[in-house]
Amino acid sequence: MGLLYNTYLNSNNIFGCKNCKAHLANHDDIISRNFRGQHGKAYLFNTVVNFEAGEPSERSMTTGRHVVRDITCRQCKTTVGWKYDKAFENNEKYKEGKFILEAELLCKIVRVQPMVVAAEGTPAPQDQDQNQSITIAAGTHIDMALYWENQNM
Repeated sequence: MGLLYNTYLNSNNIFGCKNCKAHLANHDDIISRNFRGQHGKAYLFNTVVNFEAGEPSERSMTTGRHVVRDITCRQCKTTVGWKYDKAFENNEKYKEGKFILEAELLCKIVRVQPMVVAAEGTPAPQDQDQNQSITIAAGTHIDMALYWENQNM
């Protein structure tokens, strides 16, 4: 098997693995927030990246029987949710091929907008929640700098 590369999503609101911060899903790909997992609140997604799927297994869930595969973060191997392969109930078929990510196992990754610092020693804008600031050399271009917020989603 060849070298695996992570996919980096180009969005302002990204869900990442809480353990290693690898990108997993775009906030805009949420289909529903009305799901529960083993750790509480969970989201149904159309698309997830940087994951590995386990073997299929049949499970009885509150909405009926399904064939699902646990999904783990490809980078750190932490379980982050599951993928629906098959739903036995007709009204649950919409879940097939979709993903559940558990909120407790995720972090929000916020993309900082690119900027150029105007003068030597000019501080970057303060992060109001953390009350921190940084100082950067003049002319430094910040592009796709990321910071992570482990907060309730």
